[in-house]
Amino acid sequence: MVHKGWLEVEHNYENLFNTQKTPFNDIRVRQALNLALDKTIISDKVLGQGQKAAYNNTPPNTGGMNLKQPDYASWTLAKRIERARQLLKEAGYNRNNPLKFNLLYNTSEGHTRIAIAVSSMWKKNLGVDVVLQNQ
Repeated sequence: MVHKGWLEVEHNYENLFNTQKTPFNDIRVRQALNLALDKTIISDKVLGQGQKAAYNNTPPNTGGMNLKQPDYASWTLAKRIERARQLLKEAGYNRNNPLKFNLLYNTSEGHTRIAIAVSSMWKKNLGVDVVLQNQ
């Protein structure tokens, strides 16, 4: 099982987590990481080539489907971060026990920029310690 879906390009850009291993086997951790991202900043500023922030795994109107956006897509960033912090706290992570993990990414310039941006957002918004590993 894999949790996906962050940015729409011709397809979605995805960070994949092994949901069979700690900490990603806890859905609250995956939800918190997703909620804490400012997808508009990533699409508009980090990539800046007309991409749109995505809240579903499938881009709009793929195969004629019109998927409903999740409720959190209409929340303010502040509300999403507040909920993300609550979820991490429920999962047992806090300032004294921060969430820590390695994020692997490939050498593509765009992937590097995204990895740096998401790790910075997670640190700033949630106090998550991410070690970036280029592969």
